[in-house]
Amino acid sequence: MTESTPAAIIDEIHNERIRQIFEEGYSAEHDDAHRYGEMAVQAAFLAVDDTHAYVDDNTPTNSGPGGGESWGLAKKHRGNRRRQLVVAAALLVAEIQRLERLEP
Repeated sequence: MTESTPAAIIDEIHNERIRQIFEEGYSAEHDDAHRYGEMAVQAAFLAVDDTHAYVDDNTPTNSGPGGGESWGLAKKHRGNRRRQLVVAAALLVAEIQRLERLEP
């Protein structure tokens, strides 16, 4: 596989964010309900999954903020490390957008 340009990767993250909104139904209203950093936690779980830096197959499914939902999302994308990172980046975009909506 050839290395993607940074612009191509950013486009892929953008497309994933659009997919999350229109296919998964993760609207601004949905995202705004996650007031305790759950999307950032899910992104973190995805970012470290399979690296065994912080989590492994023995991590309890109800541990930490976001509980089983965060770990479940990481397991959903297991096996495609690149895809995990793209989804994680899109979740961080969603969290940034949520925070921006809070600003006066």
